Formats: sequence, C-alpha cells, structure tokens
Amino acid sequence: MFKSIYKRLGIFLTSALLISLSADAATLQVYPVNIDFSPDEKVKAVYVSNAGSTAINAQIRIFLWEQQNDKNKLSETKNIIVSPPITDIPPGQQQLIRIIIPGLKTAGTEQSYRLVIDELPGNDSPKSDGAVNFLLRYSLPVFINTPEEPLDNHKIDVRINSRTQPATLQVSNSNTQHIKLSDVAIVSNGKEQIINKGLLGYVLANSQMQWPIPGNLSSGQTLKVTINEHSEPQNFVIHSD
Repeated sequence: MFKSIYKRLGIFLTSALLISLSADAATLQVYPVNIDFSPDEKVKAVYVSNAGSTAINAQIRIFLWEQQNDKNKLSETKNIIVSPPITDIPPGQQQLIRIIIPGLKTAGTEQSYRLVIDELPGNDSPKSDGAVNFLLRYSLPVFINTPEEPLDNHKIDVRINSRTQPATLQVSNSNTQHIKLSDVAIVSNGKEQIINKGLLGYVLANSQMQWPIPGNLSSGQTLKVTINEHSEPQNFVIHSD
C-alpha cells in the first residue's frame, strides 16, 4: 500500500531519483539538498555538478510551495531569484547556483519554496537506436523565516480520514514552521510495525496533508514518527475523523 506514497510524492522528494536507462547518460548531482535561510541571510549557494562523461545542460527554477486541499501546490514567484537560470556543465565540473532574496524578508510565518533543477537534453548526449533516456529532476525544499523556538507537538494532529477511499492518514500542523515526517511506524499492544521507512513527506506551517494507509491502521493506536530528522522519534495517538 505504501509503495504508492513514493509515486504520489513525485517531484517533492528531497533527493533526485536516477531513472536513466542509458549507461552513458550524464549524472546530475546537487548539494546541499536542504536549504534554510537564517534571519540575516539573503543569498544561498547551491552546487550543481556533472559526474558523467559528457556535458549536461540544466534548468534551475524556484516556485512558491503551498499545500491546499491536502495536496502540494507549486506556483511561480518573483520573491526569490536564481542565478543562473540555465547552465551548461562540462564533465567533472560544477556550477555555483545562487538563490537570492531581492527584497526584505517578511517577518512572521515561515515561507516555503521549492528549487527545481532539471537536466536538459544536451548536444553531446549519446544517441543509439532503441536507447531510452530519462533525465534527472531534483526538487529541493527552501525555507525562509523558520522560527527558532521548538515545535509544539500539541499543535500536530494525527487522525484517520475514513471519508476517502481508501482511508488516509491525515496530519495537521498548526505550528508556524514545517514538519518533515520520516520513519513512520504503528505501535499497538506493545508491538511496532513499520509502515514507511525513510521520508514520508512534509506538512507545511498551518497546513494539512494526507497519505494512504494500510488496512490495519485504526484510531486509538499510536503513530511513531521522526520529525525534522535530528530529533528522537515522537509518539502521537491516532484519532478518528
């Protein structure tokens, strides 16, 4: 059941999925994969490198990231500038990408964006009869104005939404900053069942998201989940809708 989660995440995974079927295809690599602006920062550096044997072209764009009706939504924005927006990277080389906030940062609730880096077909791309090449995409989270105070777990609500078919795990976040959910397990009668290893997804500030759930998940059980990577697993009682 939870294999479908990864399909639904699509471009919202924080690491790229290499899906090239050509052994000689160029390899695009990006660092860092998490981008957080501190209060005094107006520029961030991201490095795009070419680990392949041929030159690659890349397009770099940034989008406002919102969550509406339990779905991720990306829309064009002028609040942040990326430079350069298109680049050509020789084999074994890297390109510095600057993420620039041109105006004053708005105080208050955290702002969320997605930096999308696409590998484009290059003139040097090898061509062979019958070869199928799929290019890389990275979609990296960018956060601005993340509050310094810790998350309040009382502002995180976990419940089963049985009004959908199939039923979904619905997570609401009333904090003024995002939560990143990883390594999710159910705890019932002292036994722990892993239902998602690794990244499940994000719930942005004052937002709500939902994911498909296995049939044995029910209200009254405990959801054990790691929030924002560098914390100990947290436990939440699962409520019914």
